[in-house]
Amino acid sequence: MNELTTQTVYEKAVTTDRPAEMLAHKHGFESVATLAEALPPNARVLDVGAGASPFGKEVAVLRPDITWINFDYSYQDPVILAEVTEGSPTNVEHVAGDATRLVEVYEPESFDMVFSYWLLPHLSIDDTEP
Repeated sequence: MNELTTQTVYEKAVTTDRPAEMLAHKHGFESVATLAEALPPNARVLDVGAGASPFGKEVAVLRPDITWINFDYSYQDPVILAEVTEGSPTNVEHVAGDATRLVEVYEPESFDMVFSYWLLPHLSIDDTEP
């Protein structure tokens, strides 16, 4: 029997591509446009566990003054990274990393807004402890 390690479990996790409008609604906004309007000027926004969603791209197109960072473990895979970066505006970054170690990548309170949707089930794949 193959032993699963944390790395192999996350490599097998599905990278999702939920629609931007759906995510805007789930985060309490009427639309992607109303979310974009709610951001302060020159905002830094982080989407933890962004996957393949166009959420950040759509907001960034409406707000070229912001910096939107999609953060996802799956971006370590060059194929996935190429897929998610295709057609991205210049104000969207894609960063590969472990969501449980965000403080190793970003300083606390360095973002104006942080989003995450459906990340917790992925974090519980390999360990039941928070």
